[in-house]
Amino acid sequence: VEKSPELKDLLMRTNPGLLEDRSEMTTSDAQYGVGRYSSIAVDETNVVHISYHDDQNGVLRYANWDGATWYINPQVDRDPGTETDVGSWSSIAVDDSERVYISYMSEKYDNLKYARSNDGGVNWEIETVDEGPESSPHVGSFTSIALDSNNRVHISYLDFSYGEYKLKYATNKTGAWNRVTVDNDGEAGWDTSIAINSKNEIRISYYDEGEGNLKHATSSGGGWSVKTLYHEGEVGRFTSVAYDKNDLPGISFYHVDTGVLYYTHYDGSSWDATGIDTSGNVGLATSLALSSGDFPYISYFSDVGDNLKYARGVGSMWSTEVVASQGTVGQYSSIQVDANGRPRIAYYDATNGDLKYAWWDGVWHFSTVDSADDVGQFVSMVLDTFGRPHFSYYDATDEELKYAHWDGYSWIRKWLDDDGDVGKYSSIAVDNLNKPYIAYYDETNDDLKYAYLSPTDVWLYEVVDSAGDVGQFASLAMSVFGQPQISYYDETNEDLKFAAKSGGIWSTQIVDSAGVVGEFSSLASDNIGDPHISYYDYTNGDLKYAVRQGGVWNIEVVDSFGDVGSYCSLALSVSGQPGISYYDATSLDLKFASSFPIPSLVTNYLPVIMKD
Repeated sequence: VEKSPELKDLLMRTNPGLLEDRSEMTTSDAQYGVGRYSSIAVDETNVVHISYHDDQNGVLRYANWDGATWYINPQVDRDPGTETDVGSWSSIAVDDSERVYISYMSEKYDNLKYARSNDGGVNWEIETVDEGPESSPHVGSFTSIALDSNNRVHISYLDFSYGEYKLKYATNKTGAWNRVTVDNDGEAGWDTSIAINSKNEIRISYYDEGEGNLKHATSSGGGWSVKTLYHEGEVGRFTSVAYDKNDLPGISFYHVDTGVLYYTHYDGSSWDATGIDTSGNVGLATSLALSSGDFPYISYFSDVGDNLKYARGVGSMWSTEVVASQGTVGQYSSIQVDANGRPRIAYYDATNGDLKYAWWDGVWHFSTVDSADDVGQFVSMVLDTFGRPHFSYYDATDEELKYAHWDGYSWIRKWLDDDGDVGKYSSIAVDNLNKPYIAYYDETNDDLKYAYLSPTDVWLYEVVDSAGDVGQFASLAMSVFGQPQISYYDETNEDLKFAAKSGGIWSTQIVDSAGVVGEFSSLASDNIGDPHISYYDYTNGDLKYAVRQGGVWNIEVVDSFGDVGSYCSLALSVSGQPGISYYDATSLDLKFASSFPIPSLVTNYLPVIMKD
């Protein structure tokens, strides 16, 4: 740390006390030139075991700490030849009988080696695990070792023989060493880390130097499955993988471009769900928007204090704040991000029965859009090409659908459909001419309806679906082809449905009918017109996601840990990847899931010259 100003500065900023309190620090080996390629393991009696390299003598060394003293074996392995250099890239593991295992590289012969001790590191058995061709050997860099439930050894490492990169794996589980190539695509195999769970499932995380990607490989006893986990810039160096108590893996890694250390956790699906706000009963009425740089912005309601709150994600960090707190505000909210990356939020003020609007330009500003009686529930907001907001919402006093927009000078408000009790679950979109379109629920007739402003500025109304009680939780999006698309809930059949208009005709179809599914639906259309929907599975208490590709709906469970998925909101990244904000009813938390890593801000430091 003392020799790395950058690391010291990072630690001082993130945990100032860490470098000040050295009461738990101890020197295990003070000889000059020792400590490179160190690896640590702790056994069941809390004895600490360390393998490391002695640069001065080219020796693999070992130390253990019993809580009072350090025992050091200064020479686990040393090649008897004159060109001695053994013990680089060491990795250590300890079994439940306190036997110690070390994998490492012999630089003299460029071989992968292995050492085992049955007596606490005093005596060692040495084996060669893998060796390259005599003309161009280079085997054993970035070695990592793990033990399975039978205390068999598993090792991941890089084979660079003949100048070709290969991620390799070796095991002695059959009694003899068996070696296989896991990945030889590009320059794969840097910074390998291996882990094994209680089911003896093996996972290796590693870096592809050629592509700059974080990759991982998995095996359950058969072949290997190789996948790229992250590929945004130079990402994946110095990776490490481990399994949690539920046998699910977590991976830490370094992003070279941003200089940020990341951690990602696999929750049983292909998604990485993150808790954002856990300060009580928060996360109801969520609304999600992504900026042009794919940064997520979420507005939501906190039942603790009855406040409107706002969260923003940058990298692995989330910041949250209270936007409005006078009275009960934010039970219905809708967020958008303008071209300058500034959030705009429409929300319902339940105390005063008003529709309100907040925008941020360094500080929050507020405006009352409509205060005529009780208005503003089921609000939906969109920004037009000029960055001006348009709103659809419900007038609870007159049971009507209303519409408002900002014309550059003042708020323009209009009553739309007043035929019965109409306007709940409204959702608004605009086309490239800034003409508004609204989907909503007709509670009197139990229908899904659609309103739009014609080219001649006349409001027209259509019944989209009237088969049973349909139209709750409507969500509207305009495709790139100008085609309106709507996801909604069929309460009669308890299904998620989808409607699209083409050639002036509405067509509808069932997306998911497995149990009670489809409440809190949220729809987005990607850059080729394919619809994506997030929704709540009431039967199982799960957050689900559906996408139609090639005319076929593909359905995934995004999060199933507890009762999760209500109040969900979906948005697509620039590349069409989904992100979802949602409520965890079990933990009373706001959560976020995405199929893409949240970007990090890059800070540039410029030199400053001060003149007297």
